[in-house]
Amino acid sequence: VSHTYNIIAVDPAKGEVEKKLAFASDGGATTIMMSKDNVYLATRAYTEPTEVMLDVLSLVANKYLSITAKDSINKIKGYEISLRGKLNEVSIIVQNELNKLDPNTRLKTEADFNNAVATEMTKRQRDLETTRITRIALDTLSIQATGAVPGSLLNQFSLDEYKGDLRVSTTVGGNNWFSWGRGGESVNDVYVLGADLKKKGEVLDLGKGERIFSTRFMGDQGYVVTFRQVDPFYVLDLANPSAPKLSGELKIPGYSSYL
Repeated sequence: VSHTYNIIAVDPAKGEVEKKLAFASDGGATTIMMSKDNVYLATRAYTEPTEVMLDVLSLVANKYLSITAKDSINKIKGYEISLRGKLNEVSIIVQNELNKLDPNTRLKTEADFNNAVATEMTKRQRDLETTRITRIALDTLSIQATGAVPGSLLNQFSLDEYKGDLRVSTTVGGNNWFSWGRGGESVNDVYVLGADLKKKGEVLDLGKGERIFSTRFMGDQGYVVTFRQVDPFYVLDLANPSAPKLSGELKIPGYSSYL
């Protein structure tokens, strides 16, 4: 559902509107955070999974299928048909190729092929779900920078501006069709972006199989709680924006409520 957001600068002495900006965004997928100098708009977006799956099938096919099958797949990728149509055609080629094998060899090859696809799809999880970030300067109410990070935000506490950088915590997976429907594992990341919203540093793969439940950034430290059955508590050293690192962790219940 599209929502309209308004940023209005008011002169407190006169009660007059000095500047204003209006924009539309998906209300269910938008997080807004305001610092002393900027407003950050973070909007979740999803990549068409068919496109990623088509790339993965093509990659795995190079190892398991014949040259003829690989050539056919490359031709189909160039067809002017829908991605879903391409994926269906490629799937038929893969299955026909496997059907040519004797039963025992086919079973093993099918298992190896499917495992290889699952492994590659897990590697591509960060390509399926993205949060786009826009920085709006409060003094001019104009867009200063745009950028993106993999995954989705929990709330406004997932964003923090510090010394001109933006720190962002995200969860990758758990919301898309592959992560839980196909056995993929959610992971959690923390990114440090510069004023241009380009990535300066990152800490990846916190709490595999879990989701972020709470985040707080305080000075040079970041605190993240992930959750599934217990509350793993992570402390991040963010003093060097270009080389953030995990400095400690503890698994104990209760920290998410405290934060």
